[in-house]
Amino acid sequence: RPPPLPNAGRSAPMHMASLIPLTKNCSDRILSDPELSVLAKGLNYATAKPDIPVVNIVAQTESVCRKLPEIEANTLRSKVNTVLNRHKQPEDNLSKEEREALRSLKRDKNITILPADKGRSVVVLNKTDYHKKCSDLLNDTSTYRKLGKRDPTAKYKKELVSVLQDIEKEGGINRITYRQLYPTTETPPKFYGLPKIHKPDIPLRPIVSSIGSITYSSAKFLADTLSPLVGKSEHHIVNSQQFAELIKHRRVEDDEELRSFDVVSLFTSVPVNKALDIILRRLQEDSTLPQRSTLSPTQIVKLLKVCLDCTYFVYDGNFYQQIHGAAMGSPVSPIVCNLYMEHLEQLAISTAPHPPLWWFRYVDDTHTKLKKAYAQEFTDHLNSLDPDIKFTSEQEQDRSLPFLDTVTTIQDDGSLRLNIYRKPTHTDQYLNFDSNHPLEHKLGVVKTLLHRADSIITDPHDREAEKQHIKQALKDCGYPKWAIDKATAPKPTRQNNNNLGTRERDKGRITLPYIKTVSEPLRRIFATHGISTCFKPTNTLRQLLVAPKDKTPREEKCGVVYHIPCQGTTRQGTCEEFYIGETERSLRTRFLEHKRPSSLSSEVSQHINIESPDHTVSLDNVRILDTEQDYFVRGIKEAIYIRALQPTLNRDGG
Repeated sequence: RPPPLPNAGRSAPMHMASLIPLTKNCSDRILSDPELSVLAKGLNYATAKPDIPVVNIVAQTESVCRKLPEIEANTLRSKVNTVLNRHKQPEDNLSKEEREALRSLKRDKNITILPADKGRSVVVLNKTDYHKKCSDLLNDTSTYRKLGKRDPTAKYKKELVSVLQDIEKEGGINRITYRQLYPTTETPPKFYGLPKIHKPDIPLRPIVSSIGSITYSSAKFLADTLSPLVGKSEHHIVNSQQFAELIKHRRVEDDEELRSFDVVSLFTSVPVNKALDIILRRLQEDSTLPQRSTLSPTQIVKLLKVCLDCTYFVYDGNFYQQIHGAAMGSPVSPIVCNLYMEHLEQLAISTAPHPPLWWFRYVDDTHTKLKKAYAQEFTDHLNSLDPDIKFTSEQEQDRSLPFLDTVTTIQDDGSLRLNIYRKPTHTDQYLNFDSNHPLEHKLGVVKTLLHRADSIITDPHDREAEKQHIKQALKDCGYPKWAIDKATAPKPTRQNNNNLGTRERDKGRITLPYIKTVSEPLRRIFATHGISTCFKPTNTLRQLLVAPKDKTPREEKCGVVYHIPCQGTTRQGTCEEFYIGETERSLRTRFLEHKRPSSLSSEVSQHINIESPDHTVSLDNVRILDTEQDYFVRGIKEAIYIRALQPTLNRDGG
């Protein structure tokens, strides 16, 4: 057990000058010291929440209890209930001044708080300036087309459903998969931008979030099917550690140079129809496809085209269409771009008069070695292959070239020296130790940084300097020495004798919100029943302060547990009848079904149309009690609320 810290739960005071680089204030608001202190903790900082999410914890517990024998499940429920009843209030990890500063920042409707595009800085903009920057991006008529206020979701949904129905009729998917892919939500993709603080006037990088959109489930399904195709090329790089291993023993001669190539706006440039033809051919050549999918190559490409062509989004109440390329924000688009780049690089290298001596690529960024005499020739050749794809190139500076988070330096003897590369926007801001995260998340930060130093850096002196830099940066983020020592201590050897405890771990996995004083006892309880536990931090500064996307109207929210009160009156006064239900569709759609006279199965409809025809219900008075996308967990949450609130119109008792 780690020793207690002095003044536990509070970060050591940081000098205000050290906070300024972590927070770039471009707004008219003058930030107070407590406000700077809060923002300097980083947007991934999880604040301690006074109330325990009991409903969420109980619902997740029930989701694993169904896999256990009844007696064991009841025992587990009893243990969890004991922990929830005896829990201690988590200590606040913000000072009183910081807590008030957080509330003040949340209340200010004139500013927009965002993470920087790179480097983990927090950027504060005037809301009017943010909207102007977004408008400047969207006014680029060569990239976007304005559709106006009319939502095209219904049109795209009809196309997607038609394709899914055809594939089901052809036997490509069964009814269960069809229902999983069927778009029950109608939330449009949402546009926002992240500030590029390293560029003049701080332009925005366009981002589209498609979570909850009509094609999201299909795109994730296709991503799982197509991802095994990626990486078959010898030029493909998985991460910087693999790159370092490939390159550290190579040499660069005097007549050679290092150069990197980067595609300009890959997602909005990739030619979709060409990419689909390439993917169809790759699928037809893939002998392992039947092992992971029941769809034919033609069916996969047909569904993929619908997902890639669904390039509309909403911003500030207006709808826009991305004119070229793959849909930004779609889970399958990065894979499509990767596969197209594999095709293009093979074409470039095989047809070049003087190809590069090596070519390593991570998505759209490359690290190459060329003969100096032919470097420009190859650059021109690269840009002549496809009118849609244009490359920029970066030459080595002072015999050094960055790639991913590495920098390669050519030594006097031609050998290569690898070190860690930090961009000018890098802040050395890592997960703050006082954040309401599990200890293993924090120790994971330490292990990851030190492992990166060991696996990438080739020079021992550079490696030691990097480790000292890491330790100082972590110290600045509140990490005590014992945490760094614990993360770097060798793990004791465990004997795997396939005993009962090992086999017991196969019973399942549960994901719980992390609450200090509650989560650790729960993990020990679940472990005794062979259930592994993952924790998800909640109440982060990002969740509390960052809201650049269009908000989904309450009545259009999907996957909700809701409360419908009757608006009628009786002799005794206001009618106190109410109903609790759940739906995966929009709240408006389900509410209108309840209100319809022909909805004989709806207790609400029977109450207002048959039993008390002078009574009514109003969508404005419907409350959302909870949100949950998982069907089974949402049903459990509905049952919990029914038991707790005892709605009079529900036939069952939860």
